[in-house]
Amino acid sequence: MNRKIWGQHKLIDNTVLDQIVELAQITKNHIVYEIGSGTGNLTYKLCDKAKKVISSEIDEKYYSICVDKFSKTDNLKLINGDGFTIDINYDILMSNLPYSKSSRFIEWLINENFIRAVVLVQTEFADKLVAKPGNKNYRSITVIANANFYVSKVGNISNHHFSPIPKVLTSILLIKPKNKKININSMKIIKFLFSMRGKKLSSIIKIINKNFVNDFSSVIPYQLSNVNIEKIEIHDFLKIVDDLYNIGFKIE
Repeated sequence: MNRKIWGQHKLIDNTVLDQIVELAQITKNHIVYEIGSGTGNLTYKLCDKAKKVISSEIDEKYYSICVDKFSKTDNLKLINGDGFTIDINYDILMSNLPYSKSSRFIEWLINENFIRAVVLVQTEFADKLVAKPGNKNYRSITVIANANFYVSKVGNISNHHFSPIPKVLTSILLIKPKNKKININSMKIIKFLFSMRGKKLSSIIKIINKNFVNDFSSVIPYQLSNVNIEKIEIHDFLKIVDDLYNIGFKIE
């Protein structure tokens, strides 16, 4: 199997690995879920800290390497499969995410129960998650992520700490869940609204009214009616989404 399919770049610097583990605040009371065992560089350190580690690896070659390497490690369960399709209970999530899976990861994480997650992602994607309204990186995934999680970009990692050396920059994210999470219908509305970047909110509502039976004009806050959709603060954006949904607007 060609591992380039998964976009895997192994973190090989011990100092950085230790910093990531420390950030996760793992104790002997925690069950840790690692998506992407790779060759076990992070897995080894997680097993040293946690009560139990469950580590999934989609690549059969890497999985086999870890089976041999950790044959005598009692508190580790290795799984060969897609980490996003495995149903398990855990406290802390750790992952050096394949760059191609970042958006899928956020939407998958919404339905997970966890204390915190420490993940490595492409810096371009991390910048989208922490972007402010009006910034070019402020997108639908920004609103979706921040509606469900507290997201912190902790720092960046030099490309030379990975093997093979990636062509893109990598950042560390610390993610903690919020008590209230949005539903799939609200996510669809967020994506729909952001498909009209560059348009004022009042113009978007007019477009909606032409295609649906209900009149949605009542959801427009006066002070936001002439604001472009990508410049609306997250809390105001979510209020508009809730109001649209509550009076009958849905994306099939």
